[in-house]
Amino acid sequence: MQVTAIIAEWNPLHRGHLLPVQAARQQGATHIVAILSGNFVQRGEPALCPWQYRAAAALSSGVDLVLQLPLPYAVSTAQHFAGGAMASLAALGAVDSLIFGSECGELAALRSVAAALDSPDLPAALAPHLQKGLPFAAARQAAVHSLLGEDAGLLSSPNNILGIEYLRALRQLGSNIQPLTISRQGASHDAAEPDTDFSSASQLRQRFLTGQDISSSLPPAMAEQLELARQRGALPQLELWERAFLAHLRAMTETDYAALPDVTEGLEHRLYRASRTAKTTEELLAEAKTKRYTHARLRRVLLAAMLELPAGLSAEEPPYLRVLGFTAKGAEILNRAKGCHTLPLSASLAELEKAGEAAARFAALEARAAERTGQSVFLLLLTVTDTQGQIPAIKLLNNSMDRLRDCLLHSLRRNDVVSRFSATQFVVMLSSLTFENSLMVQDRILGRFKRENPRIAVRIHPKLQPMDPICTQERF
Repeated sequence: MQVTAIIAEWNPLHRGHLLPVQAARQQGATHIVAILSGNFVQRGEPALCPWQYRAAAALSSGVDLVLQLPLPYAVSTAQHFAGGAMASLAALGAVDSLIFGSECGELAALRSVAAALDSPDLPAALAPHLQKGLPFAAARQAAVHSLLGEDAGLLSSPNNILGIEYLRALRQLGSNIQPLTISRQGASHDAAEPDTDFSSASQLRQRFLTGQDISSSLPPAMAEQLELARQRGALPQLELWERAFLAHLRAMTETDYAALPDVTEGLEHRLYRASRTAKTTEELLAEAKTKRYTHARLRRVLLAAMLELPAGLSAEEPPYLRVLGFTAKGAEILNRAKGCHTLPLSASLAELEKAGEAAARFAALEARAAERTGQSVFLLLLTVTDTQGQIPAIKLLNNSMDRLRDCLLHSLRRNDVVSRFSATQFVVMLSSLTFENSLMVQDRILGRFKRENPRIAVRIHPKLQPMDPICTQERF
């Protein structure tokens, strides 16, 4: 067995993302494990679709096992993103190699820059550039140039930077995982125009969000999963997300901002002032941005505010390994990990949160993030009939509706809304849930009614659908 790992956001999974999978197979990999970001990504925003759909597409496209990159690392800097991913792979205890794409495609060059970043001479080389007021990334590149020469230019490309951080993290962990890089193909990370062969994920997101068909640029499984997420109302509603996002930021104090990750040098004052006047996220970023604070850094800070992510978590070790999905070959990887993994390993977040204080904190953050993805609101219509599908007799109907109302009030969350819709119907508005979780709520209500009222001869007919936030037309 030869297990190769890939670190990914797959936001969305496109044809260019399959190149490392194919290269790993060509290098002799028999099994592939991926570490995947959850519902939020490093850009500081919700993923195009929830992790369930991206993981399912990956498992149908050559990946065997998908583990989650916990939230604090997924929305952090390249250093902490890579550190969390490499620590997770090392803790699994079943990975032989790591493959990643980079703009340069040369492992030796990336290793030389990684060594320079860990050199004891770096702090002295870095100081004068920071004193000039350069952003940290530019100051660091200039410092590495003074130590290394032209290879410092590798720090100007995002995939090179991530690759360098993977190498640093593996060395610091003392891991035996063998790294391999391949040249990244297709459009550059933020290119305005599509490449003739592969569009970037940024381009595809922009096209999708403006209503264009991107299915030809995606593996069939991702195109299918993206359409399924759309049909189920599982795609984040970005207009709703932005309104909630700005409202949350306006309610924060300067002290709240100061406690966020990566907030230094008075940034909390700029963010506080900008949040009071900005009408859009972009306007807020423009008002808060300085030469030292890039849009990417600010986006991550603001997302941390929305998700109530405290400072320092991304520097901690992962507290668990969460399985998002696997194939039959993925089960073989998990079997290999038995007796080797050094962190709790499970597909159940509820189970993992019992593993200790740190695990409970991380699990609570994941649960909170799942509630704040800006996903569709769902409407659940519950209709009561007799066993023949007809309107029950008035006495039976009134008794049944009273008992159903009690079940609803004891089964829903505080932010859910329930109302009598007609003589035989209740309507429930479920917010901040995926389609799958809404089905779970539906089943919980029906199960409770059946358990508590086994002798009542009625049937409850559920109908669940997403509610379009800009549509006021009756759809039932």
